[in-house]
Amino acid sequence: MKPTILIILLSFLSHYSFSQNRIGLEAGIGEATFSPVNFFNSDYDYQHTSRPDFTINLSYLRKIGGHGYIGAKMYFEKYSFNYEQDDYSSPAYFAGIVHKSSYLFFAPVADVGLGRRQVLHMYFTGGVGFLLNGYQKTHETFEPGYFQRYSDTTFISSGDIDHVVSRMGFGLIEHIRLNKLWHITINEGFTFMLTDLTIIKNITEVRPGYLSLQVGLMRKLKPKTIDKGKTVEKEK
Repeated sequence: MKPTILIILLSFLSHYSFSQNRIGLEAGIGEATFSPVNFFNSDYDYQHTSRPDFTINLSYLRKIGGHGYIGAKMYFEKYSFNYEQDDYSSPAYFAGIVHKSSYLFFAPVADVGLGRRQVLHMYFTGGVGFLLNGYQKTHETFEPGYFQRYSDTTFISSGDIDHVVSRMGFGLIEHIRLNKLWHITINEGFTFMLTDLTIIKNITEVRPGYLSLQVGLMRKLKPKTIDKGKTVEKEK
């Protein structure tokens, strides 16, 4: 399934690469983020730590007039974090996970250039991600009241990681012009999950955000027309 989607997207990019308007490749770091409050389950306290990891994306944008662009993006991301929750009611319960996963995302993109020179761009994106690999370990302790047994268990819970996730996001891209065709790009983006990345004990939804910083190259693509049987390149 995933190789088929990759082939379709690459075919789409190559099919339009001679019409207009720009293709880009960016790489950098990204990190899972969590809100101060768990909006999906507020019955417990939680703590988290996360680690930055490698991310890369390939994008194609087609100009639709003025400062507007639409296109598609394919990107690879890794999630690496610890997530712990505490329920201090009686009986007391503690659960924590060590999570590592990587996803391949496919997403439509809407982009708007700001200002006359369009040095700064704002973009909005949705996306569907397919799990490439994932590992998760769960640690649980149960501190019961009288006449109940204390338990402390650790087990592999990789099966709780969702194989398909969806999310939305936005970001800013600065363009540093090298010449008429090539730009250096600096991309700061943030996305948030619409579905669960994973769960704890079949109850608690874990939906991290994702903050990324990437640097890359963007190339404008000149349209081609046929003139008297010859292919000629025409400047935009």
